[in-house]
Amino acid sequence: MRNHLSNYEGGANTFLHELMHLDLAADSVNESPNPHVGDFKIKFTYGDSPKEGKFSGWTKAYGPKLAKILARFQPISTFSKQTGYFVQRNDDSLVSFALANYVQKQIKSYPFLPVIYDKINDAPMLPPKRESTDPFVIFAADGNKPVSFVNFTTTDNGGARQLKDDGDCPTVLKNDSGEDLEIGAPIPSDQYPKSYWDDRKKWLEANKGEDSSGTCKLTIRGI
Repeated sequence: MRNHLSNYEGGANTFLHELMHLDLAADSVNESPNPHVGDFKIKFTYGDSPKEGKFSGWTKAYGPKLAKILARFQPISTFSKQTGYFVQRNDDSLVSFALANYVQKQIKSYPFLPVIYDKINDAPMLPPKRESTDPFVIFAADGNKPVSFVNFTTTDNGGARQLKDDGDCPTVLKNDSGEDLEIGAPIPSDQYPKSYWDDRKKWLEANKGEDSSGTCKLTIRGI
């Protein structure tokens, strides 16, 4: 898919990922002016509903999909640092942002996929028979309780760069270090600017141009 960010992952953003671990490159020597960049882990619930969900293990927030999940939800613990703390310091959150901006300049369109959506509120805007497949991440919300990711497993990752357990960067933080995040409720929609929701509506409307067989009717141009 032309607008799927994972399709543009390669050696360049892998190099940038590793480069961001250097304080000189990230301009974060002594945590100033930027914070130190690391590889964060998330834990979440998956299943058909929050009440019936299963708990995942700690999962490295590598790739666009897991980086978006990290950014979209609040931590379970009220004593935890807030979401922005983790997004600002998670390596692949920064790498995905840089890659998305580069791709947008090249294809003249924002690579908005993967999309994370509430299956109750947003699902009607999506094409049929696609709700359970990449590039969509579906969650079931239950008020202020932790969400449950539907048709999502601990092996589901956001791109080609999800490393095996024996392939961690040396900067991956230990579980329960206080520098990891257990996924809770969605960040309230009113905390996003109106411009975001306007753009998001256009992205989802664009996907309505896909039929149930998954054939894309968007105009594809060479890069």
